[in-house]
Amino acid sequence: ARLIGTFAILVGVAIAVALPGFVIWVEFHNIESGAEAALVGYAQNVQRVVAVDPEFWSYKTQEMESALRDAARGKDRRFNVVDRSGNLILNLIVGRAPEWPIARFTEPVYDAGKAAGSVEMLVSYRQAWIHAGWAFAVGLLLAIAVAYVLRVLPLRELKLTLQDLQHERDLVEKHAHELEARNEALRQSEIKIKDQLEYTKQMLESLP
Repeated sequence: ARLIGTFAILVGVAIAVALPGFVIWVEFHNIESGAEAALVGYAQNVQRVVAVDPEFWSYKTQEMESALRDAARGKDRRFNVVDRSGNLILNLIVGRAPEWPIARFTEPVYDAGKAAGSVEMLVSYRQAWIHAGWAFAVGLLLAIAVAYVLRVLPLRELKLTLQDLQHERDLVEKHAHELEARNEALRQSEIKIKDQLEYTKQMLESLP
């Protein structure tokens, strides 16, 4: 029983941890891979502005803002564009501002093969954590259900089996006692018969 209970607990804990862990990995992987791929395209839009006027591109904030808004239309994004010295050139929010927790992704922009600056994109992880929370709740319920099935039901069956075995044992012991009583009665009968025979023999020997 203890072994079954321990096994059920281990399986339940494994499910409760593995399911949300898998969901977190998938959600974060999708966000990161999608954000990195999208950021390359956003940086290319800024790159075009740099290519038009490499010397004064940092003053072309309206052009960069327009290019980024068009590229990120329909999404919730926040962009920071900085020059090679790290000075902030443009801070832009498209849609709604990303909610905490936030991940930052950076892609450089180049001028004649040299880094002219970079585009930083901020993306919210909130939705991923919400999905992970739901996965944890589902995993916990599933773990409880599996632990119940693996622990309670086998123990119940084991209890019924033990009860059946005890019943069979009681029947065997009852039959054994009955056989012992019969054997004792037979022994007593045999003794009486022997006594009767001995008495009869003595009587016959005493006759003239």
